[in-house]
Amino acid sequence: MQNRLYDLRFLVDKYEWRVRAKRSLVFQLWKKYHPPINGNVNILDYGCGTGVLQEEFEKKFNVKGFGIDVSKKAIDYSKKRGLDRIKLFNGKKIPFKSDYFGLVTAIDVLEHIEDDLGALREIKRVLKKGGLAILLVPAHPRLWSTRDVNLHHFRRYQAGELEGRCKLAGFKLLSSKNVDFALYLLFNIICLSAPKKNGIPQLKMDIATASTNKFINEIIFAYEWMENILQKFITFPIGLSIAVVVQKV
Repeated sequence: MQNRLYDLRFLVDKYEWRVRAKRSLVFQLWKKYHPPINGNVNILDYGCGTGVLQEEFEKKFNVKGFGIDVSKKAIDYSKKRGLDRIKLFNGKKIPFKSDYFGLVTAIDVLEHIEDDLGALREIKRVLKKGGLAILLVPAHPRLWSTRDVNLHHFRRYQAGELEGRCKLAGFKLLSSKNVDFALYLLFNIICLSAPKKNGIPQLKMDIATASTNKFINEIIFAYEWMENILQKFITFPIGLSIAVVVQKV
């Protein structure tokens, strides 16, 4: 991700509807799937960005948070939030010993990694037996646009693709959910109507950070929160992203 985007993320990550909704979903999945655990749990935010997920996870649950990121700017911003268990990451080998974490989160990260299978195997290495990984990735290659290019994505995932990679890495699949049903419909319309160059929709803005009006921001978050709650009871037929929970067995 471009350095200037970390500046933006540091300013908006606390309140922006999109990232708040993602955190809400991660917490919901953790509460549902984590095994009974005695004592503190070490968790790792793989691709921690400016550190908000780690910060809020520690506040909400009895866990000890760690973070890694390939960007020094992200590390600096995480430390600015008062987080000290943060490490710069070389993009390949996770700088922690094997069997160390009860949970690894990778939220909008794997699409940035060319060898995503290698990344999943590293995540499995640092997890304890029975530990979980919560993964969120963008879906549908047909929605590839200049937004993906600008965010340095290698892919958008096809249905079943991430789940297949996780099985190849040796994980047990616990859950796979389509996320952001309404956003998929909106984004599909945006991509269809946007001007094209070499068949690629030319999007001029990052719509995930477009909501600067606080009232609109709260309305959209309320909808996203309700959609997260519905995930407990139904499986949406399609979504802008895919959320997967896997376990090391």
